[in-house]
Amino acid sequence: LHWQVTMKAPLELICTWKLEQFSVKGCTMMAYDPSLKKVYHGNCFNVPHGQVDEGQLIKMGMQLHVKYAEFLVNGMIDELESVATTPT
Repeated sequence: LHWQVTMKAPLELICTWKLEQFSVKGCTMMAYDPSLKKVYHGNCFNVPHGQVDEGQLIKMGMQLHVKYAEFLVNGMIDELESVATTPT
């Protein structure tokens, strides 16, 4: 599993990923509002309806996705805040 940068702006980043063997894909969005000094994060993934109830593998995948997203979010927050507070 790896993330691909789909869209990048100075204060916003969107990354996507895919697990083709399971027909599962996901997206994480991060944006920083310098006026409020807040970071906004959105995280989603798409699992075919029939696979949601199929068992432990999908549940483990969801847990992994949440943990990995938290790891990425912490790094993205640091980077976005650094970019936003650096004088131009």
